[in-house]
Amino acid sequence: MNTEFLRTYGRASRVIHARFPIIIPMIALLIVTGLLELTGLDLAISSLFYDVQTESWPLSDAEPWQSIDEYFVFPGVILGGIATISGLVACIRWQWNDRARAAVLLTWVLIIGPGLLVNASLKPFFSRPRPREVTELGGPKMYQPAFGFGDQIHHNSSFPSGHASIGFFLIAPAFACRKRVWRISLLSAGLCYGSLMSISRIVQGGHYLSDTIWSLGILYATCWAMATLILAVQYQRTKPFVMALSDDDKQRLRKAA
Repeated sequence: MNTEFLRTYGRASRVIHARFPIIIPMIALLIVTGLLELTGLDLAISSLFYDVQTESWPLSDAEPWQSIDEYFVFPGVILGGIATISGLVACIRWQWNDRARAAVLLTWVLIIGPGLLVNASLKPFFSRPRPREVTELGGPKMYQPAFGFGDQIHHNSSFPSGHASIGFFLIAPAFACRKRVWRISLLSAGLCYGSLMSISRIVQGGHYLSDTIWSLGILYATCWAMATLILAVQYQRTKPFVMALSDDDKQRLRKAA
């Protein structure tokens, strides 16, 4: 990666950061995670949905949570599938318009966020027991905090939440929008959708609150990084065109942007 592209990436990052701040949300995520663990709220919130007398999770098979758990993953998967097909068609046709950039963004966010980072890397690496698996809530395993290491050697662990990550994937279209009203609307819709999936996983004993907010953090950071990269590539592609413009044309282009 040459120095010129690094400068271009830095310029793109400032543009994306103005639309979607990254530093403060990540710091807030770390602070909230620490508070959840120090105060014991992470385990306490999950314990609200565990019935000590029956030693069960009463809402695990109740509606609407069961349907949300089973079916709410499909919109994200369908959106990702459509984006992948659209991106491939754009590549075959050598197109690089707004639609093609949005398709590439959604495709790579889905692959990197829920795919590589959440399910393929972090879940097997940390192997955190789920709430329904810990001794405090009727299970056989020892409780582990977020970023703690459990004794499970398989991918189906608690941290972070795979279901929540595919739910929060629906924030990705916001990063492809130029207009502020669309960015806010799509971001809000994605946050609400992912939050609903997160709640369903918590009440069923499948995840802690910290598992779900880190899924959001990972998806947000992935969207931010990919949006910045795509914008940097766009700058690189249009640079020869901009350099050939007259000073007056450059000024009009800046005002239009």
